[in-house]
Order: sequence, then C-alpha cells, then structure tokens
Amino acid sequence: MVKIFVCTKNLIISFIIPTVRNDILTLESIRAVRDKYNVEVVVIVDRKGRNPAWARNEGVQRSHGDIYVFCDDDIVFSDELIDYVINTINRNSRSILGIVNNDKLFGTYVMTRFIALHREFFKKIGRFDEEIGYMGEDVELSIRARMLGAKIVPIDSNKIIHVDHSVNRLKNILNQVHLTHIIIKHGKYFRLRALTFFVKSNMLRVLLRVFSFYYIIFKKILKKFLFLFSNRH
Repeated sequence: MVKIFVCTKNLIISFIIPTVRNDILTLESIRAVRDKYNVEVVVIVDRKGRNPAWARNEGVQRSHGDIYVFCDDDIVFSDELIDYVINTINRNSRSILGIVNNDKLFGTYVMTRFIALHREFFKKIGRFDEEIGYMGEDVELSIRARMLGAKIVPIDSNKIIHVDHSVNRLKNILNQVHLTHIIIKHGKYFRLRALTFFVKSNMLRVLLRVFSFYYIIFKKILKKFLFLFSNRH
C-alpha cells in the first residue's frame, strides 16, 4: 500500500541551505515568496569543513516544514517556481523536483543545487550519505528515491540561475572516489542495470555469435581428438 502525504494550504516550506560564507544570494529569492507562503529558512554554516551532506542532514534536524527545499547558497529563482513545486507535490507526494541529469550508469538524478520533496517522503528515502559529502550525494539519494517509486520531475535550468559553479580538480578527483562508493553501496542495483543494458544492446547478439563460432570450432576439435584417441586404443 502506497501512503499519500497531503499538502495543506497551511503548509510550511523549509529552505535548507548549507554554506561556508556570510553572503547568501539565495535569501533574496526566498524573501520574494515570504508573503505568499509560510517559509522557514534553515542556514547551516559549516565552519569546520565537514561537508554539504552533513549540513543538509543537520538542516533537516532543525526543520519543521512540510516540504523540504534543499538549495545552494548562490542561486536565483522566482516565486512561480515555488508554485510549481507545491502543485506538483500536491498531485504526487512522491515527486522530487530539481535540475535533472541523465547518466547511462547512474540513471536519472536530481542535482543538489535545488531539490524539493515532501518531508515524509524524505524520511522514507533517508538522510544524505555523509560518507560521500562533496559531489555524488545527490546521485546516491536519487537512486534510493527511485527504488521507492519516486517520480523525478525536471525543472527547466533556465528557471534556476546558478551564479557560482566553479569545480576544481580536487573536487573532480573526489567525485570519482564517491561515485565508486555509490557503485559498491548499491551493488545489486548496478548489477541489474548492467544486465539490462547488456540485454538491450547489440553486444549480447555479438557475443552469442562469437560464442557460437568458437563452440562449433571447439566441438570439431573435440570430435577429432576423440576420434584419434579411440583409434589408438
């Protein structure tokens, strides 16, 4: 049985923002929707350099909202986007909205610059994986969400302006390490995904032909060997 979580008109929207800076551009956009909705802003300043996954989980602990909006500290969006978020979650409480990326290996996932979902559904999915921390925690969360039947709803990237999105070489290296952690953690999921890709691709047909070819050759060699062996005795 699928439990439906209903959003009421008196719902509270919790904006959860991890940051390491004092200037938070995202607050400008949040101020524009305060008159329209009950808004709660939870800013977690990570001075000790733990990681954004920890900060988001800490933000959840301090939030009281019905809808969680996890967002970066350097984005700009309109109040129309929040209208869309609420209407979508009202229609399907297992919706996850955000900027979507599609990956052949990891599937469809929502990037953490902006992720919106219902509080109860987040509880079912579980916290962000703090072992990943930087880059990749959104991929891992999306995998668990899809396993629970999440409907990933893309938001046009033009509706969310991401001002500062520089990625250094160290973060790229960390990203590769964290993606390996995800594959190990969800081994069964990736084995099934690889099998599906294998079956759907032409690779299976090619390998079957190669196997058939070598099987015929092996059979002929074995037959010849048995014939020679029997003649000796």
